[in-house]
Amino acid sequence: MKKAILIFAMLLFCASFSIGYQITKKELTVHVNENGAGLFNEKYFLKFSDKQDSSSFDLAWKDNGNQWSKWAAFNPEIAPHFGNIETNYLTGVNYDNKNKILEFNYTIDSPVSKVSSEDSRAILWIANNSILFQNLGYGTVIAIPEKTTLTIILPANAELKTKDLPPAIQTAKNILTLTKSTNSSNFTIQYTIPKPIAQITVFSEFFDWLKLTGLIYAIIAMLIALGIVGIVKRKEIVDKIENYIVSHSEISRKEEFEEIDIED
Repeated sequence: MKKAILIFAMLLFCASFSIGYQITKKELTVHVNENGAGLFNEKYFLKFSDKQDSSSFDLAWKDNGNQWSKWAAFNPEIAPHFGNIETNYLTGVNYDNKNKILEFNYTIDSPVSKVSSEDSRAILWIANNSILFQNLGYGTVIAIPEKTTLTIILPANAELKTKDLPPAIQTAKNILTLTKSTNSSNFTIQYTIPKPIAQITVFSEFFDWLKLTGLIYAIIAMLIALGIVGIVKRKEIVDKIENYIVSHSEISRKEEFEEIDIED
């Protein structure tokens, strides 16, 4: 069985070279979610020798489908740049025959970013270089190959920290773009995600501080005392109002009697 699989892989490998084409450009894109997970997209721009080779490749991609192993056997250069063939989940493969673009979409098991720290206002995230650059460098050196572009798209509300990034890395709000010119020694991609309910967090921390210091009990006792005083005062106010109404009612009746006596 293993021998048959090996023979099949060799046939695919040979078939890839029997089709006259070359990869002119690669575009790698990583979309990072707010939970640190990544969605990966790879585009291979192809150039064929003639229409026959183009038609042959069109048949080949339909046969390989959503199977990394077949693509790796077909051409080792068409392989995932992130994660690995065994654990990556290939969600879709598409071939644009008009523009000659082969496209892969997939996910991996490991997160792209992880939480480093947080405070009452924001969460600091750090990108996992071992995921992003595992096949794009050597040792601590990050080396983007020629004719390859890596685009990292952070969450829409991310605030990128650009201070420690190499100057050659292009940044625009939450997007980083790396090319061959950005090759550099190891660096860290950091960004913050603001907390949407910071006011509630601050109130919660203040309440915890009141409990810790014991002031919460003093405040409760004061509120109870104010409540008792309010009840007592309320009774006094009600009594004064009633007395005022009664007294003025008696004066009014007395004036009515006096008017009647005068008329008589």
